[in-house]
Amino acid sequence: MHRKGSSMKNLLPALVVLALLSLSARAREPLYGSVSSDFKVKATVDSFTGKAVGNPVVVQPEDPSINVTFEIAKMETGKKKRDKEMMHMFHADEFPLITGTAAAGPLLELKTGDEADLPVSVTLHGETRSVTGKVTAVTSSEGRLSFDMEFPLSLKAFGLKPPSVIGIIRVNDTVQVLSHVTLDTSAPAQE
Repeated sequence: MHRKGSSMKNLLPALVVLALLSLSARAREPLYGSVSSDFKVKATVDSFTGKAVGNPVVVQPEDPSINVTFEIAKMETGKKKRDKEMMHMFHADEFPLITGTAAAGPLLELKTGDEADLPVSVTLHGETRSVTGKVTAVTSSEGRLSFDMEFPLSLKAFGLKPPSVIGIIRVNDTVQVLSHVTLDTSAPAQE
């Protein structure tokens, strides 16, 4: 005789395994991201804020880090002449990209309201330096994560000389960067 209770006992482990497989499959989804950055530059006369939009980001579940790339030629300061001077200072013809890399684990574990100081490797002008990024404004929900990350960059640390005009008008060495990051399990629409 077959008991009703024993078939439930056999069914329960199968349901648990299915639930775990479902969670595991969701954890293996790639994340698609976008990054935009504002950078503030102080100068003796003409301080300014610029904008940069990173290339699309894809983070695979096995990726140990999140990499963001910016094309220097697409960075804007609001003045075409200053943009050209900036590309010249960066030697954009020889070093066209700025890359930021951070460990994926600590970033993907962020929860709404978290704040953290995390190391970021920045590659610029053929040099790689580590900076500490302050993570704020974290919003985390099912399949979506967004946060801001702010950090200073020293131009001299990357072998760059801040521009000056006749030695009177000078651009400060430190650039303050604020990046807005969004990661989502939904793939972006194809253009």
